[in-house]
Amino acid sequence: MTHDTLRTLVREDATATEPAFTLSADDVVRDGRRRVRRRRAVTGLASLSAAAAVAAAVLVPSLAGSGGGPSAARLDPATQQALEEYDAKLMPALVDETVRHAAGDAAPPFAHGEVSAEDSQGQRLPDRYLRYASMWIGSYDWGSDHLLRVALLHSGSESEGDPDAYCRDELSEGYSVACSVERDAQDRPVITSVTAVRRDGTAADPAQQTWIVVQHPERGNPARLWFQRTVEVRRGGIYLTSVTETVHAPSYAAAQRAWHLDTERLRRIATAPALVFPAPEKDDRGCDFVLHNEDHHISC
Repeated sequence: MTHDTLRTLVREDATATEPAFTLSADDVVRDGRRRVRRRRAVTGLASLSAAAAVAAAVLVPSLAGSGGGPSAARLDPATQQALEEYDAKLMPALVDETVRHAAGDAAPPFAHGEVSAEDSQGQRLPDRYLRYASMWIGSYDWGSDHLLRVALLHSGSESEGDPDAYCRDELSEGYSVACSVERDAQDRPVITSVTAVRRDGTAADPAQQTWIVVQHPERGNPARLWFQRTVEVRRGGIYLTSVTETVHAPSYAAAQRAWHLDTERLRRIATAPALVFPAPEKDDRGCDFVLHNEDHHISC
C-alpha cells in the first residue's frame, strides 16, 4: 500500500455519494492501486488536509501486507548504476534530455515542458528539499488538449503484482479500453494500456486537476472525452517508471490518429536506465517527508 494509494482512497471515500462503504481490505487495495496508477501517471495529485492525512495513517495497520504477489525482479546493472550515481540536482536535465531525445522528430516541438520533484503528497519541492523527493514528474504538452507526462515512482506493492492479472482485470471491468503486457530484455514487465477519462472539473487550481475514468466511452459525451495511453515498466524492487500521452478526442479511434508518439517511443522513455532514483530520506519524525508538515504536525 503506497501513500499515493491511501491518499486517493481517503479523498474518494470522503467525497463519495455512493452507498455505505462495504468493501474488504483486499477490495480497497486492489481498486485503489488501479485508480492511483492512472491518476499519478497523468496529473498532480491534490494534497491531503491534516485530518485526511491522519485518517490515512490510521488505515495503514489494517491494510498493510494485504497485497501479496511474487518477489520483485532483481534490478539490472544499468539501473543499479543509475541509483549509485544519482544526483538530485541533475535529475531535471536528465529527464528532459531523455524525453526530448526519445521523441526526436516524430512529434512537433513541445509548447511547454518542465521537470519537478514532489513530496509524498504530490506537492512540488523547492531545490533545498530535493533529497526528500518521493516522485519525479516530467510535464510536457503540445497545447492544452495534448499532454505528455513522465513519472518516476516508488511502489513495491504495485511492482510485485501480477501484470497479466492486472490487464485482465482492467479489461474485464472496463477500466481500460486496451491493455497488454510484454517483457523487455531484462525480463521486466512492460504494461501498455489505454484509458478513457474526463476532467474532474472541481479543482480551482489547474495544477491539482484530477481525472475520472469513463468505463464506457462510447456512451459518454464525446466533447468531454480524453484518452490516455500509458507505458509502465516495473523495474524490480520498488521502482516504476511510467509515460503517458493524453489527448482530448471524441473516440478511441480519433485518439489513435491524434497521438504523436508511438508505443515504441513511449517505451524507450519508460525503460531508459537513468530514469530511476533512490528512496528518499525520512524527515526528522521518521516519516515520509511532507512539505509544510511543520504547520500540520502530521506524524506517521
